[in-house]
Amino acid sequence: MEGISTSRTWDDRPHWGVCLMLASILIHVTGNIFEKILLGIYPLFQMVFIRALFRLIPLFILLLRTKEIKAVLSMQQPMAHLWRVLVYISFTYCLLYALSKSSLTTTITLQYITPCFVLLLSAWILKEKIGKQKWIAIGVATIGVLIAFRPTVNFEMISLLIIVASLFGSLNKVLIRQLTATESSISITIYGNLALLLFSIPIVVMDWQPLVWTDLSYFFIGGIFTSTAQYTSVQALRFAQASTLAPLDGTSLIWCALFDYCIWQKLPHVCLLIGVGIIIASNVYLFGSKQHKLRNG
Repeated sequence: MEGISTSRTWDDRPHWGVCLMLASILIHVTGNIFEKILLGIYPLFQMVFIRALFRLIPLFILLLRTKEIKAVLSMQQPMAHLWRVLVYISFTYCLLYALSKSSLTTTITLQYITPCFVLLLSAWILKEKIGKQKWIAIGVATIGVLIAFRPTVNFEMISLLIIVASLFGSLNKVLIRQLTATESSISITIYGNLALLLFSIPIVVMDWQPLVWTDLSYFFIGGIFTSTAQYTSVQALRFAQASTLAPLDGTSLIWCALFDYCIWQKLPHVCLLIGVGIIIASNVYLFGSKQHKLRNG
């Protein structure tokens, strides 16, 4: 019987998908804290290179433990892998550059357009059925995001870049969902980070800044967190449709606000709290409608 790490099929267990995606979001936001600190110190390409390198370490350890290396890394959809890594590289560089130029909360908040992109791309590429409940949940969550972000925030070019990154990120999720039908979760995660590593090498060798031990430990911790988040999100997309998981992206705003207060003693604005409440309500509605459908289906 195949273990969870080597599974190459979809498994319709949306509750597992929801739990794994929620865990992935929390772990990823935690990793973003370390990345935000390091982005102000090291060049972007070096940051991406070291980030990918430290992500690969736990992934290769996990790969070696499967004892089925060749089977796990084999490809059934090579062109889909190629398109996915190209999209993933574009997403990573756009997002990290935007994160280096804006606050964590601003970057995360603007990314909440992602669920809308995921719904549209899922319907187009994966032919997923987008029901009324999902559209209502996304619409309500979007209103929550607009309230949380506040109309007083100036819209700048960096904001447009974050939206472009969100489009790439949405396409990345949809392509991962497509790959999980035939590919292992480990291979999907490894190939993305390996592509980032190889893509960054030519520029990194020409612009390398020496590392200090403290920063190296931050890279290591951030790599562990973000690689775990990546693998967990891939597993989530194996258990549930991309369109089902899309509204959960809004929960990262909750963690951003909490970390802002606990680490930097920055109190969230009242609009942020109202927006977060609306986002939570939209997710409760979506899961409630899903439960009702399962009970009566």
